[in-house]
Amino acid sequence: SNLDREQAQIVATDILNYGQKVENGVQRLLARGCSELDISFENSISATDYTNVNSTPGEYDCHVFHPEGAGLTYAPPPANSGTGTEWLFNFGNAAWGVGEADGLCSDASCIDMVILLGGVQENVCRSLNFLSGITETLGEDIPIDNNTVEETPFNGTFPSGFNQIRDNTDDKFRYKSTGCYERGDITGYQFYHVLIAR
Repeated sequence: SNLDREQAQIVATDILNYGQKVENGVQRLLARGCSELDISFENSISATDYTNVNSTPGEYDCHVFHPEGAGLTYAPPPANSGTGTEWLFNFGNAAWGVGEADGLCSDASCIDMVILLGGVQENVCRSLNFLSGITETLGEDIPIDNNTVEETPFNGTFPSGFNQIRDNTDDKFRYKSTGCYERGDITGYQFYHVLIAR
């Protein structure tokens, strides 16, 4: 069941803090000299295989979740955030107006590295948007993104396709590196946070 507003804001804050922590880790790796295609999200907890094809076996300098890399610990999403899906780290989704491209992304040069979380509870989604400065009128529906979300886990290569993160009506996600939208391709709400803006 949906959480009340106070509980939802606590969970939303935890989600936002984790997204920011991962972003900071990724940025440290870039500052260290790792290329964006060298970054690895491989870890021993997630069921998703994030083995990076560009990683040298036994070397972890560009690993987000390793002491020799960014030194972060993989933590599952908050247990009461939604349906229990895992974080998804990928290239393949472009946040409109974030990075160099102010217009709609038209090719792979402007796709961003993002962290996604699907199956978010409605009240948590609303709280994520509120805390991220995405406004909504009382009683208004959460913005819908009718595009098909690209969900290929990042393994060191760019996917063949990509998605533009944007709502269908008021462009409320334009210039927003963080937000939560209702998916138009399947049922549910999804959080996104840009890790590398391109």
